[in-house]
Amino acid sequence: MRGALFASVLGAGATFAAPAFAMVGAPTPRGHDFQEPATQVMREIIAFHNFLLPIIIVISVFVLALLLWVMVRYNTRANPTPKKFTHNVLVEVI
Repeated sequence: MRGALFASVLGAGATFAAPAFAMVGAPTPRGHDFQEPATQVMREIIAFHNFLLPIIIVISVFVLALLLWVMVRYNTRANPTPKKFTHNVLVEVI
């Protein structure tokens, strides 16, 4: 009898507490950053992320610009007769 009562109370408590537990760590509307850190380690991870993110963006934009430049500069319409660089000792040494 006590076990059944305990189980029903525990089940009711879990049912009513489930929405509250579901909100812990849940994403927020329009959220685009990390969640609020709970530990010092996560604060340091977020600080490291915020340090690296601009560097990664600059490198990515630079690589994209180089790729676009190569595609425009060396396509077949801009360069209909490609140069022959095979067996050129000076070019191979440089």
